[in-house]
Amino acid sequence: MSQSISATRLAGLVAGFDRSPAYLGLADALRELIGDGRIGYATRLPSERDLTAALGVSRTTVTRAYAALRETAYAEARQGAGTFTRLPGGPVRSHDRALLPPAVGPDSISMVCAASTAPPGIAGAYVDAVADLPAHLGSHGYYPAGLPALQAAIARLYDDRGLPTRPDQIIVTTGALAATA
Repeated sequence: MSQSISATRLAGLVAGFDRSPAYLGLADALRELIGDGRIGYATRLPSERDLTAALGVSRTTVTRAYAALRETAYAEARQGAGTFTRLPGGPVRSHDRALLPPAVGPDSISMVCAASTAPPGIAGAYVDAVADLPAHLGSHGYYPAGLPALQAAIARLYDDRGLPTRPDQIIVTTGALAATA
């Protein structure tokens, strides 16, 4: 039995999507949710009618957004069954033989490598980072304390939680070794 997501739940996930034009904003929001795994592979999306009601948009908006997903291979329509998520090129699960010896199955836990799968949201973060990249190409691009914009964003999060924080009080490192230096 395949997974499905309700129109109400999906409306909550895409709340605040760009509405100029609305169908492209909705399609972009859905692509990000599918790409970063918040909506799983082969999940049945709500009917156009249900999503239209949950979002308070026109039926044309949802129809065109779903069509845009199909055109970019993020969804497929199955006659009589609905619209299901997919990924361009299909789901990819590769295992390096050096990290996963033949006697260990892909669903086993290997203590050889302590790296986990990508967290939800990573695909959207990469899209945003690539879009911001040209602004950093004119400099060396090395910020030992972290990107100023990231420091400011983290400081705002602390401020929002009631702890006054300035961006210069935040240090963002690439890992534990850099943090101890």
